[in-house]
Amino acid sequence: MKVLILTDHLKHSDSNSFYLIANSLYEHKEVESVHVVSKGIEQNTNFFEGKSKEFVALKMKDFIEFESFKNQILESKVSSLDRKNFDSIFLRLPRPIHPDFFDFLEQNFDPNRIINKPSGITKTGSKSFLLELKDYCPPMKMVHSIEEIYQFKNQFPIVLKPLEEYGGKGLVRIDEDIVYIGNEEKIEFSAFAKRYAQNPITYLAMKFLRNVTKGDKRIVVADGKVLTSALRFPGEGSWLCNISQGGSSKIEAITEDEKNIIEAINPLLKKEGIFLYGLDTLEEDDGTRVISELNTLSVGGIAPGAIATGQPLGDVLAKAFIKYIK
Repeated sequence: MKVLILTDHLKHSDSNSFYLIANSLYEHKEVESVHVVSKGIEQNTNFFEGKSKEFVALKMKDFIEFESFKNQILESKVSSLDRKNFDSIFLRLPRPIHPDFFDFLEQNFDPNRIINKPSGITKTGSKSFLLELKDYCPPMKMVHSIEEIYQFKNQFPIVLKPLEEYGGKGLVRIDEDIVYIGNEEKIEFSAFAKRYAQNPITYLAMKFLRNVTKGDKRIVVADGKVLTSALRFPGEGSWLCNISQGGSSKIEAITEDEKNIIEAINPLLKKEGIFLYGLDTLEEDDGTRVISELNTLSVGGIAPGAIATGQPLGDVLAKAFIKYIK
């Protein structure tokens, strides 16, 4: 099997799961070759904007590491998006994505051999998809105006989530007449309303769960099976659990609630061509765990999970990936 991995090395840290995944695929006995294409080099701009099938790719000849990868990718060779060159594409590509790129990929390559399927990412990657999973989520609704926000926040404290943001960016928490904009700002609702009037956007509004202090659990699922799961806790003085926002984490097994959620949503995601996803859960007021986020594009947590547990999660993922493609 010949695998093409699409990524952006400028968005990597030394704990990024890309390196574990790439090395595990490279090492697998059924993989003939692994090529890596990075959005982070200028020569690939036209490819990642859906304007050219040509790209500069690194053919792996050994394991790759964070420190040396930049120099290796800059010395790469020109290749082309062609089925005879590759059997499958693995997306380890963070946002933002050019609006034409996913359609371009599906037009020029078998979408069922792209993990995850681009059209499936487009559908499930928006916060609006959570409305299709509402039976497993806190109370929520789409809000399009300050009036709708006002009505919803009068029922209970809420969080406003921009539809296309990620990693805790753009989140707004409203508790009665106090508005928390990320970790940076605390203002009155009247001031927020004036600011919103200048730049109105659509949010997914969701009930704020005060048990967030008990941890936001990231569960990584591959082909319907849990790879790893960890509780993430807010940093000091914060209400955001994202590691990128100063949170911390520890390995924690899934609960029976979470097992039931995964069994229920797996068929829906599989239908959309989703092989790998990250599911975030929070504890409701009654102690049950419910979905707070779904990530189907650039799923984090695999490498930290492998380090914390000592398990070869990269090898497990590579084996599941090859089985899925075959």
